[in-house]
Amino acid sequence: MNAFLFKRGCTESINGDSVILRNEDGETFKVNKIVYLIWDICEGIHFNDLLISLAFGSRDDAIRLTQSLEDLLKDLSNSKLLYIKQIDNY
Repeated sequence: MNAFLFKRGCTESINGDSVILRNEDGETFKVNKIVYLIWDICEGIHFNDLLISLAFGSRDDAIRLTQSLEDLLKDLSNSKLLYIKQIDNY
């Protein structure tokens, strides 16, 4: 994925291991702390930089981690919690 990532919406509440995020349409989504932390650092970060940050502490291989991260980001985008700005070159 050759894209910059921008979080959308806001944090509604944090309670233990779960977080409620609210998109700009007022819809709320319950996520775990890992998803929240990934969402929270998407302030214009490039996908590759995010992947490197996550891979540093992961035991998963790069291909598996890349696919899992892409799937998560697409889910966040479909929920209007993330804007994915595709770019031509980086």
